[in-house]
Amino acid sequence: MIKRFLIIGDNHLDSKTPLSRLDNYMETCLQELLETLQIAKANKVDYYILLGDIFNRISVGGECRNRALEILSSDNGEPWPFEKYLVVGNHDIAHDPDLMEKADAQSLVSAGCVKFVDTIEGLPVRFWHFTPKLDRNLKEGVMKDFDEKIMFMHASITDRPFAFDTVLFDELTVHPNTKLIFSGHIHKKMEAEKDGVKFINPGSVGRNRISDDYSKTKVSVIGLQYDFSNDEYKTKVFELKSSLPYDVIFDVDASKAKKSENKNTQKFLEAITSGSVADKISGNIADDLILFAENRNILKEVTDMAVMAINIIQSGGEL
Repeated sequence: MIKRFLIIGDNHLDSKTPLSRLDNYMETCLQELLETLQIAKANKVDYYILLGDIFNRISVGGECRNRALEILSSDNGEPWPFEKYLVVGNHDIAHDPDLMEKADAQSLVSAGCVKFVDTIEGLPVRFWHFTPKLDRNLKEGVMKDFDEKIMFMHASITDRPFAFDTVLFDELTVHPNTKLIFSGHIHKKMEAEKDGVKFINPGSVGRNRISDDYSKTKVSVIGLQYDFSNDEYKTKVFELKSSLPYDVIFDVDASKAKKSENKNTQKFLEAITSGSVADKISGNIADDLILFAENRNILKEVTDMAVMAINIIQSGGEL
């Protein structure tokens, strides 16, 4: 029994354009959503899988929600020739599964354009929807109790340690039957394999914040052909032609300037707290701070904020 899937990472549809984006975010994201469906149709897939965070917020406004519903419902009036499944992400439900009934994601489910389930009848695949305890449960080995061959989830699985807490793929304990794990949530393309189990994160489709990762890779989705009779499979990457270039949708120059400002501020704070100040001390903390900042080319805006804070505290006020 051979089945074909198309797997789509976090869409983050929203009517609001993030501050870092220069384009019309909603229009771009809806066009990308439509293209993923067209790719699925062109490649005659059986199942279309959204890995969570189809929406950027629990409620993104009527226009964005309704247009997403229309796109997912039909292809110019004709039903899409495949089944569509939604893995619920943390953004879809404001991090609270009890809020699903109030979410725009539920509108898609209620309209019948996507299915929200744990399994597909007659097929050894499982959906792991976001819960606040999911990462912890994965670390504790919950997957070893489920024997499905393919797992689709929205969890913090990574192929290497990150600065924040994640679930390392190498440390996952899974059932012997499990062969593939697809996860969204972390907006980085990742792929790893261990003991006959492969992990893939296709990366985020919706680029809702500026990131160097987006400048290095193309926005894409993953096609999967799986033979359930012998567990042989192959994957294929489909790049989205409708995804605008990184330097077109993001204000790269403003981002670089902001990073430089943040770095300058960090150096200033490190010097202030290191006890290595060698400037002449006048006894007036505000004057000394200004002198220190001028000698080290600290941005005037940063110094002004620090002096203002000092004046407020010295006058008996609170920050």
